[in-house]
Amino acid sequence: MKRLLVIALFSIGLSACVSESMDPPPSSSSSSSSSSSSSSSSSSGQAAQKTGQELYVEKCSRCHGIDGLAVAEKWPKGLHMSNYENTKDLARYVITTMPYLKAEDCALENDCAQRVSEYIRFQLFGLFDPVATKDIGRAKPRALTREQYANLIQDTFSDVDIDTSAVIDLLDGALSTAGFANNVDFKFSTTQLERYMEIAEKISAQVGTQIDQLMNCNNGDACLENFIATYAPRAFRRDLTNEELTELVNLAKQGQGFQQRIEVATRGMLVSAPALYEVVADAGATERKLSGPELASRLSFMLWNTIPDQALLDKADMLVDDKAMLRTEVERMLNDERAKAGLDNFVRQWLHFSADTAAISSLETAAEALYSSSRFFDYLVRGTDGTLSDLFTDTTAIVTPSVAALLEVSIPNNADTYDTASIVALNGAERAGILTRPAFISSHSLPGRTRPTIVGAAIREQIFCQEIPIPDSVQDDVDFMAADGLSGRDFIDAHNSSKACADCHIYLDEVGITFDSYGPDGVHRTTYNGPVRLDPDPDTGEYPRDESGAYLTMIVEKAAEPAGHFYPLDPLNVDLAGPLADALDLSRVAADSSLASTCYVENWLRFALGRDLQNDQISLDQINQKFVASGKNLKELIFAIVESDAFLMQGPMAAN
Repeated sequence: MKRLLVIALFSIGLSACVSESMDPPPSSSSSSSSSSSSSSSSSSGQAAQKTGQELYVEKCSRCHGIDGLAVAEKWPKGLHMSNYENTKDLARYVITTMPYLKAEDCALENDCAQRVSEYIRFQLFGLFDPVATKDIGRAKPRALTREQYANLIQDTFSDVDIDTSAVIDLLDGALSTAGFANNVDFKFSTTQLERYMEIAEKISAQVGTQIDQLMNCNNGDACLENFIATYAPRAFRRDLTNEELTELVNLAKQGQGFQQRIEVATRGMLVSAPALYEVVADAGATERKLSGPELASRLSFMLWNTIPDQALLDKADMLVDDKAMLRTEVERMLNDERAKAGLDNFVRQWLHFSADTAAISSLETAAEALYSSSRFFDYLVRGTDGTLSDLFTDTTAIVTPSVAALLEVSIPNNADTYDTASIVALNGAERAGILTRPAFISSHSLPGRTRPTIVGAAIREQIFCQEIPIPDSVQDDVDFMAADGLSGRDFIDAHNSSKACADCHIYLDEVGITFDSYGPDGVHRTTYNGPVRLDPDPDTGEYPRDESGAYLTMIVEKAAEPAGHFYPLDPLNVDLAGPLADALDLSRVAADSSLASTCYVENWLRFALGRDLQNDQISLDQINQKFVASGKNLKELIFAIVESDAFLMQGPMAAN
């Protein structure tokens, strides 16, 4: 029982200790022993690393107690050690949360969080880690997204003009795995297969009518086989096997006449598994290295959102075992203009950008606002040596004239350009980083009204990877939920007046309200100028309505109220807890937060792999360490991902 109590009390948040001096407690016999050991080990003239015990006594024991028991008068409540399955989990908690062992003071390469965690688990509590193994997520066939499938068709038959609008019209674009559209759990239903067949028929008809532009011949079995041998490898991103070539030729010969045979062959290519899936999962029981062509496909769909070019395929087999060559090739791919599509694909999905937002009156301007933010991201990754801090705090903007108007900046006549837009500097007192721009704000707003709850949810989930607790029952008939005639602060106050709402919304609304300095179109504002409900009846508390039931409102002008608060969901967030002045303050918090940094890495890895990361923790830890060691350089994270075991290997086939 005593041991369980020790385990339960150890892992307490230390935020209240930050303001106190951290003098070590009086030395015990154990600490004296370790101190003398440290002195002797450093006699060579080079300071020795402190042991885990020394670090614990110096940095942790004042609040946690010399034997791991929390100091009762400081911390009457505790967490269970069962939250940490192994030393890595505990070390991650220590380095992101404990005020005297955070990443800034406890560099990853010095491994001090690991050393103190080993001392806590092994020596204080007698808990030992299971033997670590190389964890590779379970393999599942990942269907291409509809955009990737459309790009595959266009690039396979790039010698002629192909209209791929049928792909967008017929396929569902809302499939999602862990927030991204590259759905690893996608299974073809009969209806979906019929849609793919319909698409293949439309594309094959276009190919058939342009066969003279594709081939130097236009009849005969040899010409048919040559067509298949030329274009099927493009769609499959690898050489055909003899069996596949034979099957496609025999299938094509069921057509009547040469053009129809070309069309049948094209349909066969486009509905084959090697074309529909990024990597076809095999039935192997253990993990294996990706083949060269499989690695080329994974790279190209991640970085270009389309099929690999011939230069990548030609060296693909060598990339599997040569990370220096792999890095050089990824650098080439990032320098290629096609990388704009891959980076755009990631950032739009990560931050839930929406081109269909009606919060910006002009759809053309809304599309340009998305273009502006995605080009800013591209500029940081490919155009400069950008870091995660830059992503959240940089004031550079890539703008068109209509976006410049939204941002209230002028474009100098001699402005430099990036892509096809102008580079300008934003007013740092109003905007910094990607979150304070019209694309993010308008994508989470409604026409004429901001939505603090939706913005707060996006920040919590996408920037900090936090799951918001959902109550068992939601009060659907709360009158103010429509928010008609409520400013942002009024809306939050109404939420907070109802315990049924406040228990969850306090985590969302107080973060989302920091964006009250921007209107729904992303234009900066110092005042809220809009309809506000008339005061409620003092006797009934009901807001007055007209005969139709609509709230009675009046137009008022009141100061914007962007002050909010970050309430921690659990002790892992104590370093984030506190008041927020506005969205700029929130952006600075994100730039400095270890939690936001880890979340960014997790999002990129989910995007790259097309799966959740339940079985990829070792690779995730290694990637995160490389990212931190690089100064959180955005491009270096991409290199770290493509060099990881999770990316370079295929896990065992998932059940069913």
